[in-house]
Amino acid sequence: MSDPGAILTRLVHVSRDAVFSGSPALYDETCLPDPVTPYGAAKAAAETAVRLLAPAAAVVRTSLIIGHGGSEHERLIHALAAGTHDGVLFTDDIRLDPGRLAAGRRADARMPGALDVRLDSSATQARVGTRLRGAREFLQVR
Repeated sequence: MSDPGAILTRLVHVSRDAVFSGSPALYDETCLPDPVTPYGAAKAAAETAVRLLAPAAAVVRTSLIIGHGGSEHERLIHALAAGTHDGVLFTDDIRLDPGRLAAGRRADARMPGALDVRLDSSATQARVGTRLRGAREFLQVR
């Protein structure tokens, strides 16, 4: 018999859309990973390990890691959007409004990675019971 006052804890593993190749462009939580970069392969391997060791865990795939602005990655995105830092985000990686950031193309940089990954996370959002903010909302915060 379980304790009615006990707190239920669930592991939430944060992964990335980097587990996908971008072919096809549209993905949801049921899609199997097909990474094209070492980073994506590492993320896919971590997902596999989490699912094996903690079957009740929620594996959350995000397009970009977006929180409340405290991480180095988030500060860089805000600085690029504000024009206070040099650099680009790839406009041929379809995730953000390219009009807000300096333009650059992944294809021109010759860096591996999926060019078009559109991730539907609605099932994960319902499962974890937490509203996941999108990139547009993140860029409006400041």
